Amino acid sequence: MSTSRPITRISCLLSFLVAASLLFSQLAGCERQSHPELRGHLFFGSGQYLGRLDLRDGSTSVEANLGDVSIRRVSAYGDENLLLTVFGIVNHKKSYRLMQYEIATGQTGFLFNGRNGVYLPGEEMLVYDHRLRLRAKVRSESGRVDVDLAQHEFGDRIQLIPVSDSRFLYSIGDAQGERIFAHDAYMQTTTYLEKLSAVCGLDGAIWIDEPRQLLCRMTTASGQFESYSFFDLDGTRRGRLSLPESRSFGAVAYLHDQDSLVLTQPWRSLVGGRGKTAIWIYDLGRDEYYRLVKDQYLGETVVYKPE
Repeated sequence: MSTSRPITRISCLLSFLVAASLLFSQLAGCERQSHPELRGHLFFGSGQYLGRLDLRDGSTSVEANLGDVSIRRVSAYGDENLLLTVFGIVNHKKSYRLMQYEIATGQTGFLFNGRNGVYLPGEEMLVYDHRLRLRAKVRSESGRVDVDLAQHEFGDRIQLIPVSDSRFLYSIGDAQGERIFAHDAYMQTTTYLEKLSAVCGLDGAIWIDEPRQLLCRMTTASGQFESYSFFDLDGTRRGRLSLPESRSFGAVAYLHDQDSLVLTQPWRSLVGGRGKTAIWIYDLGRDEYYRLVKDQYLGETVVYKPE
């Protein structure tokens, strides 16, 4: 009698897991069939590898192996290039550097020391974080020069989000909270967005071109993140995503020509507790979401390239 109980329990557990797996697969299949096929690709970093994800079916491929550096951020650098923040050892010292990657040829080139690079094509300005300064490479009569835009303390969290060809948002976060600013490169002005800073954070935020709103996670008085909501830059809330509150979704891309968002969600496998990352698509027109990929790490930032 004592040996039959564990066997029975294990058999029941295995039967349950198999049935649950089959049901989950069927639901995922029905889920995907009920939505139109997406187009385009996402470029992302995973360790030393630059990857490409096909939005039609969620398949991935290795775009490049960068060797002895680790990719920490991927951003757009014009239509034909990517701007990578990489981390590695230079002259026996760990350092962040910005790297240019040409998509058509796979050629790479180091630009200079710095991280969190953002390129504004309208002004041909490259904004980046370097040590304790937010800086920009700008055009001048003598060539490209560095201009200091802001200062921050060691350990502060810096976030950068372009909102047009000549404007971007940046935030400086410390133990007291996060301050969000808007910088206009053409007018050479910086504005502190006090009301937006009180309700929103730029970590995991996405700019939506139309109707020109920021999608970000609301912050409580204690600094905790809540649901994703749409905000004007003056801090006015315009709506929210219909996502389960219990799920820790993170927005990584806006598909502007398909009016859809790409989100990631960390989860753990039932057996072994292995950490995984699911990729979800949120159709803004239909106000509904579905899972595209069960497990694929995309890093913190991606670049969307339409077909």
